[in-house]
Amino acid sequence: MRRMLVAFTYRDFRVQWLGACSSSIGTWMQIVAQNWLVVSLTHSTFFLGLDAFLQQLPIILFSLIGGVFADRYDRRRTLLASQYIQMATSGILAILMYFHLVQIWHILALSFTTGVAQSFGGPAYQSLIPSLVDKKDLPNAVALNSIQFNVARVLGPLLFGLSLFAFRTWGYDEPQAMNVCFVLNSLSFLIVINTLMMLRVKHIPPATSGKMREELTGGLSYVKHHDSLVALIVLAAATTFLGFALLTFLPIFAEKVFHEGAATYSHLMAFSGAGSILGALIVAWLGKFKKMGRTALLVQAVYGGLIIAFAISRVMRLSDILLFCTGASLMIVFSTVTSLVQLIAPNEMNSEFRIQNSELKSGGLMADRTWLPPTRLRRFGEPSRRSRWRLASGGWLTAGLAVLGGAALLAQARPQPGTKLPLAQIDAQMFHVSAGKRLKPAAWPNGARVAVGLSFDVDNATADLATGNLISESISRGEYGAVDGLPRILRLLDKYQVPASFFIPAVSHLLHPDMIPSILKSGRHEIGVHGWIHEHLPSVNDAAAEQDMLNRAIDTLTKAIGKKPVGYRAPSWQFSQWTVGQVKAAGFLYDSSLMASDDAYEILLDRQPTGIIELPIERIVDDFPYFGGATNGGMPNPDEVEKVFQSEFDVAYAEGGLFILTMHPHITGHRSRVAGLEKLIQHMQSKPGVWIATHEQIARYVKNVK
Repeated sequence: MRRMLVAFTYRDFRVQWLGACSSSIGTWMQIVAQNWLVVSLTHSTFFLGLDAFLQQLPIILFSLIGGVFADRYDRRRTLLASQYIQMATSGILAILMYFHLVQIWHILALSFTTGVAQSFGGPAYQSLIPSLVDKKDLPNAVALNSIQFNVARVLGPLLFGLSLFAFRTWGYDEPQAMNVCFVLNSLSFLIVINTLMMLRVKHIPPATSGKMREELTGGLSYVKHHDSLVALIVLAAATTFLGFALLTFLPIFAEKVFHEGAATYSHLMAFSGAGSILGALIVAWLGKFKKMGRTALLVQAVYGGLIIAFAISRVMRLSDILLFCTGASLMIVFSTVTSLVQLIAPNEMNSEFRIQNSELKSGGLMADRTWLPPTRLRRFGEPSRRSRWRLASGGWLTAGLAVLGGAALLAQARPQPGTKLPLAQIDAQMFHVSAGKRLKPAAWPNGARVAVGLSFDVDNATADLATGNLISESISRGEYGAVDGLPRILRLLDKYQVPASFFIPAVSHLLHPDMIPSILKSGRHEIGVHGWIHEHLPSVNDAAAEQDMLNRAIDTLTKAIGKKPVGYRAPSWQFSQWTVGQVKAAGFLYDSSLMASDDAYEILLDRQPTGIIELPIERIVDDFPYFGGATNGGMPNPDEVEKVFQSEFDVAYAEGGLFILTMHPHITGHRSRVAGLEKLIQHMQSKPGVWIATHEQIARYVKNVK
């Protein structure tokens, strides 16, 4: 039992849970009463769907902004503002009902306003939970939070039915009885407001405070380039938008299929809620367990099948059982996916990736097209038949997406051949290419304390061309390197009389033949080989093809610069099993693609010295992770990147070591980034004993280290 309720040992979580549960009961009373009110006023699936859709629309539009808002500002204050707005909308609806003034457009407008409040309150509420418990107990806290949500799903509809029965017994009509639910819901917000005041959690501002647009772009980009988060979000969307419409259609099923009234609707909702409690208890008991993702996919497929069965059923008892099972499976999927997202997402992106309970309340309507005009709805036949057809189609889609998700999961599973290899083979893989003799001199030329090698990979658009990516946006972004980026960088290097090494794919030179003459014009810079067309050598996986491209690259650049290049940098810094052997056979003095040390070293091939000097690079001191790839230039700002580079240089200076910086003209060549590079050069030149040299000069110097 303690394992199942471990999150309750945290005082703040207990306080939050009790307050949220009280408010959720009131919310579910209103959801059921409002759905029945819409059906009573209009007898229309269109308006039933439109009402829930208008509550969902602001959540779709503003939840990402709400997530960033929750990370930047005090979550309790955001939550309090959300609760006040939702309390006001419930109160206004109660007043309209009391004076017999309510019309469908009032309900729709109030639903939209409630959705706006939830779009900010939902992310703040979800991101508050991880701050109430330790991370190891987070899955249990998520599951217990789902339990309170689903306890309310049981008690709210039951209280709706009880209120209806009691007030009609006392002589009130059905609208007056429903109005009690709106009043009680409005009052329930006072409880959660009080509990929020009682929490001891302090707001911790984010470490960085960039623009909100940058944070939004960063969050979306983070998701886009993390397949696990993309898969979880798709799974959550399939579950909510396709499967949760079951609850939306229940009043139609009660009225049109079972030919009953509000009491039947109430008990159908209660069965679904009771099943959800069981599902949440199961997840709470399991906590964090292996294969959570596969479990969610399997249960989602079962959930889709249960929806189809409910859509077909005409027997009340069977429908009750099916609703109980759908509630359980829904909560297992929901709680498991929410836990996985919160465990995977980094703390600094806390709220952008939280799956909102508020989305679950109103999800599912978009996929079922319940907001289509009545004239189009009538094409599908009678309301009961339309509802069954739509619900069944949602079930098929939910189950189908689970199957596709499972197939994708198996396709993306990372093979683990190393687990079956003997140690001798693991050793051979580990030391096929490795670090040999360290080549750190006691002093640099003229007594300098540090050697600095500025390098530029002049890829331009070749990385895209190598993969057949002909999208104009990508191609033009690469072309910027030749048109504006490289000239701007050369002007900066001339200004401070600084030498640099330029590694160029041969095709990049052939497409822009003016680049190499402009680089060599000053007489200070060096040209190195960077592949034929920025090919990815592990993917080529062909020794003869790789050798041919290396030969063509060497020949092309030799003709362009008038001598054979002595330096090599692998495209994308990736070697195949043949690369080092071919680089050695070609007679290169040095390579600059590996990362085994801060200092220069000799490369070993199968533990044998190659004579090739390695001038190591590192992604920390490369512009691409900050400005290219996943970030698309959105974060962080150039000043922050310059600070990282400067810190790396300062430590290299203190240690008397080597500082290699890798940049790309199509990335660093933009105005603000060149300004950051200029600050770094000024900082380095302000210190005594800094030797800025080409990679060839550094390699020839360290080659003689004893």
